[in-house]
Formats: sequence, structure tokens, C-alpha cells
Amino acid sequence: MQACLVIEKSTFSSLQCPYLERIVPCEPGRAVFEIIENVNLLTFSIPSTVVFPEGEKVVIVTGNPLLPQGTITKLKTICPFCDIKYDYSKCRMVETFGSVEELVERCAGQPVIIGEPGFTLQYNLTEKLLERLFSEAVEVKMCLVVKATLITNLVFPKLTKWTSCAQDKPALTIVNNPFLGRLQFPMCTNQECISGVVIEGNPLLSITELNQIKSWCINCNLQPYVPACGLGNGPFTVQQFVQACAGQQIIKQPQGFEVTIQSTEVTEEEMNSFCSQAIFIEACIVITNSQYQSLRCPYLQEVRPCKLGQPAITIVDNAQLQTLEFPELVKFEEVESMIVVKNNPLIPPSEIAFLRNLCPLCDIQHSNSQCKEMTVVGSVEELVEMCQGAPV
Repeated sequence: MQACLVIEKSTFSSLQCPYLERIVPCEPGRAVFEIIENVNLLTFSIPSTVVFPEGEKVVIVTGNPLLPQGTITKLKTICPFCDIKYDYSKCRMVETFGSVEELVERCAGQPVIIGEPGFTLQYNLTEKLLERLFSEAVEVKMCLVVKATLITNLVFPKLTKWTSCAQDKPALTIVNNPFLGRLQFPMCTNQECISGVVIEGNPLLSITELNQIKSWCINCNLQPYVPACGLGNGPFTVQQFVQACAGQQIIKQPQGFEVTIQSTEVTEEEMNSFCSQAIFIEACIVITNSQYQSLRCPYLQEVRPCKLGQPAITIVDNAQLQTLEFPELVKFEEVESMIVVKNNPLIPPSEIAFLRNLCPLCDIQHSNSQCKEMTVVGSVEELVEMCQGAPV
């Protein structure tokens, strides 16, 4: 065969020429076979007895992470002076793993990371783990979902090609990350770099950065963050703000606004719906002298006040309030004014202790009524003496 075959960055999985006896390049100095950076190539085979012009580098094989070492060894035996490299990835055809840490341990530092069809990475992601995993990755085939995290920077320093795990899924989904301020692909050069990206609900990602990312992807869905849960820069009422943000993960007041949500303006049901899915809240919540029985923010990761020096959450003098629900990992700034909780006699001591542990410097007090769960008293005078001034 006299020819020059170039198979580069293809979807080929196999190339076999079992009956070749002699090969000659199409012109002097060229290789007959140039097999370069084919992430799906599993097999390349030519007979060990093939004859070619002396001194010609007839075979170039490099950057094919799925070719086994046996194939590379055989090719080097056929042509010892040819440019033939073993680029086998330790992180190929990933199917399952016990934890993200195990996956990172296996795949960190690999230039090619390939998952089985449908393979998606999306839980328990941290900035350090993702940095380790993708620091050397040149080509990736999987779906990555970064959603509702505390990640601030996401950079893929060497990436040149990212293929989705499935035709109907984006390769990258970056959604509702309140502190993500940098998302970069410095080695991407064209729109074929990433096969599908969804970005929305990331308040710190600039329009400039989103436009840059648009240059690197096919089938992009890039939505800039709109403050106040889509209401924009106003004007709007507190009720409209609470309704718009119900069930949202990122709740952030517009720049220059100070949003205070009072229990006198919204019902307990509305307040809990507002908090139900939130991972980040920038606003002030004030529940005082109310009939509320609970405030539940089960997924909250960080809360910031509407105004510097003002409490983010004030819960005072609520005779029927029994439950305050926050996750263990919620982050409060350690200043005295961040949370104020006092004179709520039905909140159990255990919940007060839990809140104090979350924010040791905050003004959080247990107000136990001396006049509850009574059985019998000797006289009206004794009852008055016991219960005078008690809120419950």
C-alpha cells in the first residue's frame, strides 16, 4: 500500500489491516499511518512482518488513551525508531465509584478522563477535589453537574475537548452557585471544545465571562443571573419578593436595595416556602410578636444581612414558636448582630444550644416559661404568683 492515512481526533474505535505486506508513504518524509488523539480508538493492528523503506518513520501513534500497552509494544517492535507513544489512561471507561474522593484518587493527573455512556458526576463536589481531578485533563468524556455549591473558582487549565456522556445531555451544567466568580477554559480555541453547556443562577459570573464561554461550546444555554429571583432591580414589594423567591436556591437582593421581610407582612406558610429550598439568602428576616410556630430553612448554606451591622435573622417574642430548622453546615458571620433569638419560650433548649454552636457570638437566648405544663395549684393567688409576667 502506498498512501498516507491520517486519523486524528476521530471517533474511530478500530483500524485493522491484517493482510498488509508492504507499505510506502505517499511522499518521502511522510508517515503511512498518523494515528493521533483518538479518544475512542481501542484497536490498531498491522502485521508484524510488514515491510517498509529503510529509515522511514512510517508510523506515528500518539495521544490514543484507549490503545493497550500490548499494541504499543508490538508497533515499536515493527518500527523501533517511529514516533509511537503509550498514552493509556488510568481513567477510562469509568462506570461506578464509591466516593468522589476515590474517583479523584484514580483519575487525578490523567490527561484523558472517559466515563461509560451516561456517566455523570454531580454529588459532594468541592473546589479542591475538582481542581485535582481536572488539573491535567486534556480530553474529558462525561457529564459534570455543579449545582448549589460553595465553589468560587472552576478552571480547566489544559482542556481542549469535552464530550457529553449522552447526546441529549449537556457536558457541563453549572447552576445556582452563589460564590462562583470564575469559570474558565484557557486552552479552548473554538466552539467544538465543549459539547453542551447550561449555566444559570450564578450571581457572580459576569456577562463578559459568559460571552467568552459561549465561544467554546456547541448548544450553549447561558443565562445571566437576574437579582431578586428574576424580578430584577425593582421596584417590587416585599410580598412580590417573597413569592418570586419561593422554592428558589439563590435569594439575593438587588444591589443598592435593603430587603427586610417582616412576619407582619407575610404568613408563616409564605415565609417557610421562601426558605424551603434556599442555599443562600441575602435579606433580613424579622419574626416578632407573631403566631408563627416554625421557621424551616433545611438547605441553607449561607445567610447575609440586608444591611451591614443589621441582623440577618431576628426572632423575638414569639409565644407559639416551637421549631427553628437550619442545617449543621450553615455559615453565619461570627458577629453579635447576625442572629438574634430571644423570648421564644417554646423553643427547646436543645435547639437553642444548636444555634449557639452555629453562631457562638450571636445573641441567642433561651426563655423558659415558669408557667407551662402545670397540673394543679393550691389557690388563685399561688397561680398568679407563679405566672405573673410569664409570656406563656
